[in-house]
Amino acid sequence: MVARTPSPTCDASGGLRTQPPPYSPAINASPSSSAYSLPGYGSTSTLTASSFSHTASYQVESKGSQWLSLPTAPKLDPITVYAIGPAGAKTQKVYESIRPEQRSGSCSLYAARSDHSVSSTTYRFGPGRPPVIHLHCKSLESSVAESAARKPEDEGFEVMGRGATTRSVRMRTPLGTYQWRYGRRSERKACNADSLLILDKVTTVALAGGKTKDHFTRVAEFIRNDEFRTQGTGKADAGNGGRLMMDLRDSDKKSSELEVLVVTGLICMLKREVDRRRGQKMLMIAAAVSGGGP
Repeated sequence: MVARTPSPTCDASGGLRTQPPPYSPAINASPSSSAYSLPGYGSTSTLTASSFSHTASYQVESKGSQWLSLPTAPKLDPITVYAIGPAGAKTQKVYESIRPEQRSGSCSLYAARSDHSVSSTTYRFGPGRPPVIHLHCKSLESSVAESAARKPEDEGFEVMGRGATTRSVRMRTPLGTYQWRYGRRSERKACNADSLLILDKVTTVALAGGKTKDHFTRVAEFIRNDEFRTQGTGKADAGNGGRLMMDLRDSDKKSSELEVLVVTGLICMLKREVDRRRGQKMLMIAAAVSGGGP
């Protein structure tokens, strides 16, 4: 009698297996320590396999900086955020980011039909001085006020770069730890995007041996392509607008607070793109001038 081999089945990645994988209990995604703790030495990173499904989407309109332009200070054009209607077209204004003066080191985000800002960002000149974001949501202000050790000038949180070889940043906020990064080629292709910015929520889990593991849950995507980018701008421009899609299903926090954090962080990333482009142009001009002598 001939023994029958088990029929192959497909796993989640499309490969073949002869038997189902062994059961393993789910890892508790909530860290036992504060959300302000960052992974230390010996940490590993894991991207969650859960699919991203947005619950809200906005159109962000920003002219940014064109490649063929002088490295002058950005204009005072506001960055405007619009709601998206059922047909996919932008409708009423939801937020507006305003920089009060030409060389001002800060900008404020205002909700539509409101004179009070929902957040503000302070940009500081020089290396090792990252931008600082302040959220002005009432519930956040009340929770901060309950801490006697916290001073008013320390209520903000920094947008920290992840290193000299990457453009991704990490923010330790009152709502948790989040990371903005640029999508890989496969991720851009899946979204049909020329440029893709991704916001992940970072959850740190302690492992045996003193190690830690980071779990990333996607919270937002910012897509720029021929359909979504701000009219009159191109894919080579820096800091231009596009379509922001957000998953605001956070059971622990109010969706309105998370939305303000996402929009504010995205505008900060667009500003970083413009500053980076200005720096590139200045280096090119300096190289051309220094190489133009006899």
